[in-house]
Amino acid sequence: LIIGGILFLCVWINIDEIFLLLPAEFQAGKWVVFFIGLSQLFNMATGVNGEIIINSKYYKFDLYSNIFLLFITIFTNYFLIQKYGINGAAIATAISIFIFNTIRLIIIKVKMNMHPFSKKTIYTILLIFVTFFLLKIIPSSGVLFFDMMWRSIFVIICLVSTVLYFNLSDDISVLIKELKN
Repeated sequence: LIIGGILFLCVWINIDEIFLLLPAEFQAGKWVVFFIGLSQLFNMATGVNGEIIINSKYYKFDLYSNIFLLFITIFTNYFLIQKYGINGAAIATAISIFIFNTIRLIIIKVKMNMHPFSKKTIYTILLIFVTFFLLKIIPSSGVLFFDMMWRSIFVIICLVSTVLYFNLSDDISVLIKELKN
């Protein structure tokens, strides 16, 4: 979630500049990036639910949830693409992934009394939002590549240093200690 959040923020905070570099016909893709990015962040946040279900006595629920994903994807795409075009496809994908992972979360919570979230997860999500809003209030210099570079560096430094300071990820803390050694 932390690494995905850093990557998502680096892309989203620079999305307008990225699309300035692309031909005009790609401009509609801005919200596609947003919805697909958010859905993948939620996918990362929910952890390894599929693997937990598959390796438990409730493995049949994996098949059921995947079949449900198929139907919800077809249903949402059918209605949202007609109404919103390519953005509808992105919204449909985000809705499908959100519902799919929420169902898996519920199965794991109800059947195994487990969930992938902790206070550190909530702090990480808040940190990602705070960093985004901090960057939104800082004006740009008007130099395209410079703005993209300093915003990305700010995201990386801010998030990584805060994650390390508050020990929001044991894995990242261990990795940094190993790299120091």
